[in-house]
Amino acid sequence: NFLKYLTHTAKLHQMVNGISSYILNKPEDYLKAYSEELYFIDSLYRKAIKAYKLIDYSELPSTIPLDDLHLALNNRYEEHTDRLNREWLKCLNQFDFDYAKIPVPKQFDFFKNEIEPLNQKVVVFISEALRYEVAHELLSELHGDVKNTAKIKYMMASIPSKTNIGMAQLLPSGDLVYNNGEITNSSVSTEGLPNRNIILQKVKSDSLAVQFSDITSNSQEKNREIFKNSIVYIYHDII
Repeated sequence: NFLKYLTHTAKLHQMVNGISSYILNKPEDYLKAYSEELYFIDSLYRKAIKAYKLIDYSELPSTIPLDDLHLALNNRYEEHTDRLNREWLKCLNQFDFDYAKIPVPKQFDFFKNEIEPLNQKVVVFISEALRYEVAHELLSELHGDVKNTAKIKYMMASIPSKTNIGMAQLLPSGDLVYNNGEITNSSVSTEGLPNRNIILQKVKSDSLAVQFSDITSNSQEKNREIFKNSIVYIYHDII
């Protein structure tokens, strides 16, 4: 575990040292840089922390300055994320936070672009707060099955990127209204499975919203009935 920790830590320092500049020209440049390379820094940090928690101190020589190594890791990662975030926000500010000017897919177009065009049954897993780097690792797992065809894409979340806003925007688009923290879709609240079922079924009558925990505890027969629907939204809130 200590060797794993050192390996992930060293690679993180190496990648951060290799960043020539945090200042890029356009918002889409930041998204491209992150989705193609910088996400891996987050992955290295997660794996380093995991290995660190499993280290057996009793097996380490007292001459190894583990506390100093870990402080350096945390400081480097915090400095990296802070600089990246500040420059990203400066860039968005130069574009007046106008999403229409950023030529990348948007979260609020998810249903229209990804679900509506499909002429087949579709299951949508919504995993709350799943980091992009974790999704990349999941992609690698899926590629291990030769029967799978898997690919990864990203969409730009709206600001503020809060849970209730993201959940509302992944549903079929309607007249979205934000009022004192509550979001309604054509006068229907976007909170809770019953309301989400109403919103989905307005677009397609054989649609269903369910919890992942229910799917795992259901009998095979009950799940077969669920997946007879054309659209199934599965809400997964444990990573």
